[in-house]
Amino acid sequence: MSKKAEILAELGRRYPCQAIPTGGLKDVGQKFGVTREYVRQIARQANYGRIFKSGTVCPMCGGTKMRASQWCQACYSASKYVELPCNYCGAPVRRLASQLVAGINQKPQRTPTGLAVRSGNVYCNRTCLGHWLAENHGFIAHPENGRAGQSK
Repeated sequence: MSKKAEILAELGRRYPCQAIPTGGLKDVGQKFGVTREYVRQIARQANYGRIFKSGTVCPMCGGTKMRASQWCQACYSASKYVELPCNYCGAPVRRLASQLVAGINQKPQRTPTGLAVRSGNVYCNRTCLGHWLAENHGFIAHPENGRAGQSK
């Protein structure tokens, strides 16, 4: 059996989930008398898996993080989007959590008449937004401001 095959067998025995901590490369390299870089190259050629920094734990699931500043890949992908109901029809709407937080932290802007530019509501499409605006700010809600029902 060649040294490459022995190293791959050892990696498979130690890390069956194919998540190799950085210290693991050094340990396997010392066992076979090669450098950790050589072990990394062999693992990469075999499409073995990701190599993680040791000692980093995801606060959501307890798994291994991708980077020290992030969660693990599964939790990070799941946490990007938030599902909210449409304010007009109630259908579920997916929005990026970062955009919702940016909207909350943003200073409220107002029109010259004092109405808020952003209401904080979420809509599934522009049709629902239009219906909601018509009911709450249009001629239906304020008939005194327009010519509802009048012809030109």
